[in-house]
Amino acid sequence: MLRLGFGIFLAVAISTAIYTTYVMQSLRSEAEQNLHDRAERLAAVLSQALARPLFDMNSAAVASVVDASGATPEVLMLRVLAPNGSELAGYVSPMKDPVASIRVKREIQFNDGRRSYPVGAIDLAYSRQQMNTDLNRQIFNTLAANLLLAMGIALSILIVGRRAARPFADIRTALEKLTRGETDIKLSGIGREDQVGRLSDAVLRFRDTLTRLRDAERELRDFNAELEQRISVRTAELTRSIHQTRDSEAKLQAIVDTALDAVVRMDLEGRIVGWNRQAELIFGWKCEEVLGRALDQTIIPPRFRYDHKRGMQRYLTGASSGVLERRIEVFALRRSGEEFPIELSITPVKTEERNSYEFCAFIRDISARRPAA
Repeated sequence: MLRLGFGIFLAVAISTAIYTTYVMQSLRSEAEQNLHDRAERLAAVLSQALARPLFDMNSAAVASVVDASGATPEVLMLRVLAPNGSELAGYVSPMKDPVASIRVKREIQFNDGRRSYPVGAIDLAYSRQQMNTDLNRQIFNTLAANLLLAMGIALSILIVGRRAARPFADIRTALEKLTRGETDIKLSGIGREDQVGRLSDAVLRFRDTLTRLRDAERELRDFNAELEQRISVRTAELTRSIHQTRDSEAKLQAIVDTALDAVVRMDLEGRIVGWNRQAELIFGWKCEEVLGRALDQTIIPPRFRYDHKRGMQRYLTGASSGVLERRIEVFALRRSGEEFPIELSITPVKTEERNSYEFCAFIRDISARRPAA
């Protein structure tokens, strides 16, 4: 906690120092610019006031303007010069102590409406004393305000940090107890509306959940023995069912293999998924050679393949088909490439998969009674 407080104070102090330095530079630059602007404006006013007297060579009027400039405290020295550089009039402040100043020199010209005449120049020394006094006062006020602000921010963060750290310490202690299996925890963040309160509520709910899990674990152990017995009984039943199903499938496959007609099964993607012994004899393909292959690439002649695909698409989109559940005569293709007539009957069979079908085709070679096309 002390390291955190020191780190926060150091960060605030550095930030404040950087900002204060920037503000001081800005104040100094602004004051310097204001001083130059004031000196330039005064020089411009004096130039306008002296232009006519210098053109008329009115020494009394020139002296009057110079004396009047002495009423401005910031004017430390003023010299009115002739065009040849000789001093016509001057004023020096009676201040005995040396004072920093800036010098402004400006040429004086008189304009009679037709042309301008150079009539002289002024050399002005403008005091920095007032500017330095105002600047030092602003810098002091800025330093004091920023220092108080930094101390206030650091103190506030430290207080808030200490208050915020306590609930987290309680949460850490509570989690350590829960990992050891202890459930007697205390959380100071309960009831708060912020993230700390929500985190404390979550830890408390975790404690309650852990307690319920312990109770459930005891019930689970009691239930486990009974469940194992039920599983054993159910496993035996499933084993018998599987054997019966396999026996039924074997009997069905034996019936299909000994059928006089070829039996070919196709899935919705047009792949062959069933092929009995009679199909091998009629078409010349072994079962292991055709399973998984496209039906239209094996036993359907090329001239009928497009009609086959279009019929499949119509059935899949819900349209009626003219070949299902009826016996028709068409031509088929042997492995050798020979076309021959067959008698075909197709029946859709719903599979165990949801909304899935297979097509079971019963095929009889009738080439003995009908010649090939």
